[in-house]
Amino acid sequence: MKKLYRKDLKLRKNLKLLNKKCFLLKLIILNKHIFLALRYNAYKSLNFFFKNNFIVSTSNRCIISFNKKRFNKNTYFSRSIFLKKIQHGEIVGYQKSS
Repeated sequence: MKKLYRKDLKLRKNLKLLNKKCFLLKLIILNKHIFLALRYNAYKSLNFFFKNNFIVSTSNRCIISFNKKRFNKNTYFSRSIFLKKIQHGEIVGYQKSS
């Protein structure tokens, strides 16, 4: 479990850095006041990110059990953990139906 947690944190950290770099490169490309050669180099390096698949798609895991099967996009818990938290009354606004 700890290995999966560390791996997930590392992937999310790298993804955050790569997203920042891509955002900055896009800003450079769209800025008309920068020299054309600099904008062209930014365009080439942005294509390099996408061609070599540096942007990693992370798998969404449950925070507690690290299960890949999540309940939905709004919660970060798997189905079983979500139901246990509802039974104990830890999530406000939900209650067990039966």
